Amino acid sequence: MERKQWKKVLYEDQEFPTNYTDDTFLESMKKNVNTRMHDLRTVIFESGIVSQQLASICILVCVFINLENCRLDPETLILLVSCLLLVGFLVHHLLYQLHPDISSFLVVSILIFGFSPILKTLMKTISTDTIYAMTVFMFMCNMLFHDYGVDVAIVSKAISLNAGVFGAVCLSSRLQTTIHVYACVYFAVMLFAILPEFRKAVKKFHRKAYILQTEGMVLLAISMLNSINQVGALALFISHVAITFLFPLWMIRLQALKNNIYGPWDEAMIE
Repeated sequence: MERKQWKKVLYEDQEFPTNYTDDTFLESMKKNVNTRMHDLRTVIFESGIVSQQLASICILVCVFINLENCRLDPETLILLVSCLLLVGFLVHHLLYQLHPDISSFLVVSILIFGFSPILKTLMKTISTDTIYAMTVFMFMCNMLFHDYGVDVAIVSKAISLNAGVFGAVCLSSRLQTTIHVYACVYFAVMLFAILPEFRKAVKKFHRKAYILQTEGMVLLAISMLNSINQVGALALFISHVAITFLFPLWMIRLQALKNNIYGPWDEAMIE
């Protein structure tokens, strides 16, 4: 008796076991369906945001050290930050014809100034080594949860911002006066709350300007670190080269090894 031909259906009672497959089972298998392939130039360009965030943290640490060693006046820092914010608001208005919410930022600035005496004494009983360890952990969280333009679950602007500002609060608790504390936290708010939005605006507006912005921030961080610790400056330079060139090149090479398979064992998708 001729055996009945197997069909890939569930609504018929066939004389085959439920796990039976014939020779055509793997014919419908596909590889790397809907896989996005990246080119090296794009990956290098998009890696700039990581270098920018790392440079921002290094700049904040350098500013703290200069404030602590009295090489930078807090009044000068406050004036500089205020001027940069004013220029940034004007540029943002010219590019996008939008009115930035300056009043909200002024309220935040006043609150920071009012809470500066509390922030200075908040961690007075905690040892300096613990403060520095907490700061490193907070800045790592800032880097980890920062919005790099990728829609993934780990991204959280709130956690990244709060971690960065709290790291600045930890550092500022070791400064001499309340005006030093205010200047440091004020600068941190600009770096972690205002600057990322401005960087996004520059990226959308002009590609070359965004590249210049990345390299300018990294060079500024390296020069500031070099005046404090040459090893730190060298470490930042190597990190920037690795982030910008080595890791993207590695990613492109690994991309060729990507092998996602799709077949009849996957869940059905309605197109």
